[in-house]
Amino acid sequence: MRAYCHFDALRLFAPSYLTGAGEKGVPYVTAFSNKVSKINTVKGVVDSVMLDLQEARNLLREYDPILAEGYKVGYEFATDSSTEVQGNDMFIQNRRHRMNYYAVTALMARVSLYKGDKENALKYAEEVINSQKFPWTKKVDFVNADETLRDRILYKELIFGLAGPGFLRDRLNDIYRRGEGQSLYISPAESRTVYETGGAGGDDNRYKQWFTETAGSAGSFMQVDKYKRQDDNLHPLMVPCIRLSEMYYIAAEATFDKDAAKA
Repeated sequence: MRAYCHFDALRLFAPSYLTGAGEKGVPYVTAFSNKVSKINTVKGVVDSVMLDLQEARNLLREYDPILAEGYKVGYEFATDSSTEVQGNDMFIQNRRHRMNYYAVTALMARVSLYKGDKENALKYAEEVINSQKFPWTKKVDFVNADETLRDRILYKELIFGLAGPGFLRDRLNDIYRRGEGQSLYISPAESRTVYETGGAGGDDNRYKQWFTETAGSAGSFMQVDKYKRQDDNLHPLMVPCIRLSEMYYIAAEATFDKDAAKA
């Protein structure tokens, strides 16, 4: 988690690795102190990130239950063949809610691509892909008529995610409303531009499942339903951090120069 947070801070506030590896980046804090932490170079931060991730991977390779042959990823409700919710120890359940072995490996793929190391980016991405631990979400789950079972965040494809408390979910919904001091919203016209609803995009299930046109005091706006609160549906509790799809994008980008067709 230390590596994950510092790497995000680096990407937000520092120069790109490929154009400024030797420039000032952000601190890499490994101990609590009342002293100001020194600023590391971009390369220094990336090196520290990779060292932490490698150590974590080595430890998790020995102990993480997600590596067990019989461990199957499914839904929290365990209505399918999932083994995620079995066992008495809460910590070993639902490993995608924690920084599990494959989450660490996926983050190593992300960092490797960031630094231009396509060989290792491909290696780590393919390890996650070839594990076959993370199945694609079925359309029947994404568009389920039963709101309590509908999976709008593509839960099965999450390699790692964070629990989002109720107020955060409500805030994610409300921040797109017009009026009442809110400035971020999606207008109906903008949403139709993004999703090309006049053409093939009209069948885009993300548009159909994630937005509802709603009347407001200042005009219509698109209500974001991706994290719509449902008391009997726990999927919106998860904030996605790393998805299976990202591993395919990384693998494709890392492969393109050598084999465009495979990419």
